[in-house]
Amino acid sequence: MDRNGNHSRCDGVDRCAGLGYICVRLEVWIKQIELLDMEDRKALLVIDMQKGSFTPKTPRYDAKGVVLRINKLAQVFRKLNYPVIFIQHDGTGTGAFEKNLPNLEILEDLSVALSDIRIDKYANDVFYKSQLHSKLKELKVGEVFITGCATDFCVESTIQSALTKDYNITVVADGHT
Repeated sequence: MDRNGNHSRCDGVDRCAGLGYICVRLEVWIKQIELLDMEDRKALLVIDMQKGSFTPKTPRYDAKGVVLRINKLAQVFRKLNYPVIFIQHDGTGTGAFEKNLPNLEILEDLSVALSDIRIDKYANDVFYKSQLHSKLKELKVGEVFITGCATDFCVESTIQSALTKDYNITVVADGHT
């Protein structure tokens, strides 16, 4: 993402260099939500927005702004009764992101509702050996909106994996670090 908030592979509006997914700014999506095909359920994925990913050693682009935009988008999804799924990296046994340690906790500024779903992940690709795919199928989700931390690692890996699983994908251009 550049300093103007554009994803490095996006034209800033809706096409991401032929990569097979859409980037859209939050405000544009909210204005157009009435026009979207609502037959398939949608889900908001919030990837790795946990304390261990936001340290002085790992500064993140526009972290406060990203958190605010994720909160706003999550509020819209909840209002529409669409699932909001928080995905946390579980590095149990690796010494990093261990269960029950503060670095695994969701950032305090993120609004998490009781209805939100939490899923652990074990690799950059959120789908790899996690319950995400089965949960999305159970909820009849056909489109995922992707937000989160580490655009060039976990976000990108998840986008590529979701493509191979035939999900419709929207990457919130100003919703990831």
